[in-house]
Amino acid sequence: MERHEVVKKYPRTPHLPFSPGVQSDDVVIGEAELGSLPLLSEETVLTEKLDGANCSIYRGTVTNMLCYSSQGRTVY
Repeated sequence: MERHEVVKKYPRTPHLPFSPGVQSDDVVIGEAELGSLPLLSEETVLTEKLDGANCSIYRGTVTNMLCYSSQGRTVY
């Protein structure tokens, strides 16, 4: 019996409605959701997502993954 592993896709990062360069296929935070974000009432850290970088941010740690694709390219 062959065993298949389920790999979850990295979640998409939603954009703020006023983000520059938002494309038609980008996920954008709605006005109702925007009102519930603690942007003004709490300390907030903003990060910039760089295309092609699989970077994970955990409490106190930033990590990245180095993967080798089946096409022989190195993917970060």
